Amino acid sequence: MKTIYKYPFAITDKQLLPLPSGRVLLVDIDPTGQPCLWIETDIETCHILQNKRLFVVGTGGTLPMGAKTHIGSFVQSPCVWHIYLGEARL
Repeated sequence: MKTIYKYPFAITDKQLLPLPSGRVLLVDIDPTGQPCLWIETDIETCHILQNKRLFVVGTGGTLPMGAKTHIGSFVQSPCVWHIYLGEARL
């Protein structure tokens, strides 16, 4: 059975974030102003978390080495942030 969980993250160049396996559905700001990922995951394995390297890049910024997969972008006025996943090590 599938479920959707929210995972907050910081607006910083790179960070390790413990995440379940699954599909990122949305990257956005929640109603409290916190940037979050919403991930569709299996309810049986959602408790198994793996550290993922998360990169936050502003429009016009240089993509850091290790930024592999774009998972979404969001607006936090006046900035637009672009979120990438990469290898687990910082």
